[in-house]
Amino acid sequence: MDRTPGQVSEDFLTCSQCHDDFNDPRGLPCLHAFCKSCISDHITKATKGQRAPKGFECPICKRYVDAPDPHQPPTAWAGLLPVSHLLTSLMDSVRLRNDVSKCDPCFRRKDKVIAAKWCKECAEALCEQCVSFHRSLKYSQNHTLMEFEELRQQPIKNTLPRPPCPEHENTTLGFFCEDHQKVCCSSCVTVDHRKCSHVTTSVDAAAKYRNEVDVLTEKLRHQNGWSGRIMENRQHSLKLLDDAESQLKSQILGIRAQFDDLLRTQEKKMLEELKMLKSKEKQRYEREITKCEEMVSTTGNALNILKNSTQHGTDSDILMSVNSVKKEAKNCDRHLSEISRSLTDILLLFTPDRQLSQVMGTLKEIGKISFSHTHVHVQPPYNLSVQNSIMESDPEMERFTPESPSLHEKDKPKSIKLPIDETPRSSRMSQVSQTSRRSRRSPQINSTRQSPLMTSSRHSSNISSTRQHSSSFLNDTPRSKGSKTSELFHQTVVAIEDESHHRSGDRLLSPMTPMGRSSQRKSEISPAALEFFFKARTAQDRENCILTGATYLGDGRIVLVDQMLRKLKLFDQNYHWVGEKVLPGRPYDIVNVTDNEIAVTFPREKRIQVFAVRQTDFLPTFTIATGAKCWGLAYNAIHKRFAVCCYTQPPCVKIFSRSDGREIKSLTRDRTGVELFFFPDYVAMDSAGRNVFVTDKYKKSVIGLTVDGEKRWEVSIHGLTNPRGICIVGTKIYVAGCRSHNVMLLTTDGEQLGEVIVEGISFPNKICLSPRADRLLVTQFQGTLIDIERNTVKIYRVD
Repeated sequence: MDRTPGQVSEDFLTCSQCHDDFNDPRGLPCLHAFCKSCISDHITKATKGQRAPKGFECPICKRYVDAPDPHQPPTAWAGLLPVSHLLTSLMDSVRLRNDVSKCDPCFRRKDKVIAAKWCKECAEALCEQCVSFHRSLKYSQNHTLMEFEELRQQPIKNTLPRPPCPEHENTTLGFFCEDHQKVCCSSCVTVDHRKCSHVTTSVDAAAKYRNEVDVLTEKLRHQNGWSGRIMENRQHSLKLLDDAESQLKSQILGIRAQFDDLLRTQEKKMLEELKMLKSKEKQRYEREITKCEEMVSTTGNALNILKNSTQHGTDSDILMSVNSVKKEAKNCDRHLSEISRSLTDILLLFTPDRQLSQVMGTLKEIGKISFSHTHVHVQPPYNLSVQNSIMESDPEMERFTPESPSLHEKDKPKSIKLPIDETPRSSRMSQVSQTSRRSRRSPQINSTRQSPLMTSSRHSSNISSTRQHSSSFLNDTPRSKGSKTSELFHQTVVAIEDESHHRSGDRLLSPMTPMGRSSQRKSEISPAALEFFFKARTAQDRENCILTGATYLGDGRIVLVDQMLRKLKLFDQNYHWVGEKVLPGRPYDIVNVTDNEIAVTFPREKRIQVFAVRQTDFLPTFTIATGAKCWGLAYNAIHKRFAVCCYTQPPCVKIFSRSDGREIKSLTRDRTGVELFFFPDYVAMDSAGRNVFVTDKYKKSVIGLTVDGEKRWEVSIHGLTNPRGICIVGTKIYVAGCRSHNVMLLTTDGEQLGEVIVEGISFPNKICLSPRADRLLVTQFQGTLIDIERNTVKIYRVD
């Protein structure tokens, strides 16, 4: 098939098996596509001789693919694989531009008639007679009919039909549900997504996703290059292994020449041992090379899909391609990280026997072959975010979020406003240009949201004082001595000092709050000032922290939940690490029960574990079974009750008695039978124990209700995006806006008071108040944050 220059590439429309144009292309989960007949032949050969085959390997990247239907014979699997609509549409479009087209309606009647025009709405070629009939029908009388010459001048994406809905006949995919990250048709929207709050047209959604294409493309290029460098390193190591074998072989054979008759037996033994060791290491290198070849193939193919879907695909094709490629990119990150961590080079050593000359008559061996591994690090070209998206996409997986503690009055330095960079180092240059664009769009900064230390008159002096403070502080932390963390932190402060100014642009008020009243209240809110920060990662930690819970004890000590490392970490009143406990499962949230007692949720284990806090460790006392995966946790000391967010069907907040672990109430639906939650994340209870306040991860709203299940209010505030952590004191509720990078203050009646933290934080999650409610503890987490930020706990002073 001829291709027009500048159009779809030859390789993209060619099957890698038959090296011909695709014929009924079918796609695999690894994003590779093949002709239906080609993949069917491959499946038949791959499963030949297997008694009950469960899947097969991709012919290109060797990735294992589960059978579409294990109950069907392998000869039927190819027909069950999804059709690649992008490839099919591009093939048809290229044929229209290069071949003499036949009338599609006539062809279905088994008549071969040359087409004269092409209908854009029907995506069909029509002869003169069918054109006349087409214009006479009421349904199609207003359709756009184009001459083929005019068609050939149109961009390919303007002539591609929308993909059909796989679940509803005669409908096309024209909408996108952000809640479920799914492309759907109008029937899907009205039936399956009627309760979803973020359903848009594919045109609007694709416009947003097009912005991600450049970032995703750059990431895939990095992964492709990273895989190539690892593969080259392994090939070089394989050559070194061959050279080492050659040298040792010569040494061994030299000894054998001197003691030929006597050492023949020992020579054979040593050569076999050498061969075995080499074979073992060679197999490991070859496996690593094969894996890298797979990554190169996968990322290269993903780049090709992104390029062609962006240039030539429809909006729906872009959405489906970007979602598929994003998922595959996460897999590549994980695989490449695993390979990089285990890279070693082998050094083969031979040590002749010391007593060789003395024991010629009784010699048992002429020496020993040993080896040592030297770690090889092929530096990734960007910051990895392996832990990220698991949490954002799958409600069944623990979401990683950070949490932090506070500081005593005598140890707190004067107010320090410290903006921190939230982006990986590799993307910092691109962020500078984005910052300048934001500054042109929003030149004015709301003075009520600026810390006094960020004013222009004191800006330069604050930067120097911040550096000095951060240097002295980091040197006191367990892992800072002799490391490059402090230097990196100083560079971060300088590189992003201007970014925080643009974060303080005006945000929209809640539509539920009258403008005049809201403005009046906002003027009464004093912005919180950053007083202190400390590092939660200790010398015992081999990985970065992911802090999903934090609480104060009655004496001012702090307990952090590190979900990544499965730890409870104890810090004293001066924010020094004093002890920890390694847990058998991954914890999530934590709440203070008494002065020296805490409770922790374990989602996978479906339980609440209560611990007694001692001087340097924790002692488990009793357990409450929740019967469902449990997340956020709150406690009321008056009624001695726990409130815990549970992901069940339907999602709920359960109330448990502390004394006997009995489930008192399950808050699921309101009085009208409507479900209260989509995914309850964090929860808080008022001091009287009569009301609970919940942040919903999927609804992206804050919900207030009584412990009896009566819904009082629900608000979604424009200036509070993706609410997460929540805490309460008196009639005031603090809520962390993860995506709006702020902490908002509400009343217990759901009324917006204003923002208390608008500077110096990025992606806040869990928040926590000190015993005197004068300190607010904030933690941060997002995949692109630098290590020092995600490990840092920040303390703000609040009125």
